[in-house]
Amino acid sequence: MDYFYQLEVWKGNISGALRVARQRDELSDWLVAMAPMGKSLRVAMLCDDFFDWLVMMALKR
Repeated sequence: MDYFYQLEVWKGNISGALRVARQRDELSDWLVAMAPMGKSLRVAMLCDDFFDWLVMMALKR
């Protein structure tokens, strides 16, 4: 995990960290678990993006 995301969550900027992770396609299980603590992003949307990423990773194998 990138330290950027950990620092943003520590600062309380969970929504910002999730937004950047979605843009960079770097969502992780840890960040998705933090999603309910965010205010502006919908949890279902993040879970859907994470699911798509997991499927993509499985197809690469």
